[in-house]
Amino acid sequence: MRSTGSTNTSAVWQVWERVAGWISNPAERLLYSSATALIRFAYRRTSDMRARLNDRRLGIVTTDDFVARELGRPPLMAGRWALPYDAIWPLMRRIDPKPGDVLLDLGCGSGRVICAAARYPFSRIVGVELDENIGRIALHNAASLRGDAVRLEIVIDNAAKYRVPDDVSAVFFHNPFGGPFGGEVLQAALTRILESFDRRPRRIVIAYGNPQPHDLLASLGRLRQTDEFCYSWRPGADRRLPLTIRLYEVLPAESS
Repeated sequence: MRSTGSTNTSAVWQVWERVAGWISNPAERLLYSSATALIRFAYRRTSDMRARLNDRRLGIVTTDDFVARELGRPPLMAGRWALPYDAIWPLMRRIDPKPGDVLLDLGCGSGRVICAAARYPFSRIVGVELDENIGRIALHNAASLRGDAVRLEIVIDNAAKYRVPDDVSAVFFHNPFGGPFGGEVLQAALTRILESFDRRPRRIVIAYGNPQPHDLLASLGRLRQTDEFCYSWRPGADRRLPLTIRLYEVLPAESS
């Protein structure tokens, strides 16, 4: 499953962005801008195509336009929920699950991450989703998942109140808590994870996609960052954070 496509494309894009610094003629700049827009459009279309192909291989439907239709929202105004498959595969390699490991996805959405993770040797995978309508999509995808895979559990619940099982060894967030109270919900969810760790000390890896609230995670004093990778094909600093996944290890209270 390892792919170098994203790395190669990023290198090409770096060269392409350097070209902009060499252009001074207004007409050439207009041509450059038009070509850039075309490249972005083509990349988006190929990304959507890859998502559909991976969905079909797994027997699920998780594309953003499908979720938008199911929710009765215009696709362009519905936002983007699903983590790209190009990010899921390297994430799973970094988590490196072993038999007996349990994955928890807090804010699992339509279930793409947990369905893809079911092909790895987890003993159990749990997805928690607050929105009942999106949760129903995740339930349908879990039921239709093809092949010999780990059984998925979908829980409709509030992550801030959900009691984290004491066998969970990996937790994934895709920055799911927005709005004015998003920080409070995240802090409560992290507290539930730490409570589970304190009840049964063990190795717990937390993977956080689009780690905007890194300062909040660091302020707990119980999480140590161990890894980070960016899956963006465009390496500009303004775009790296939303397309970055950081991994943290939970520490005992006495180590904080």
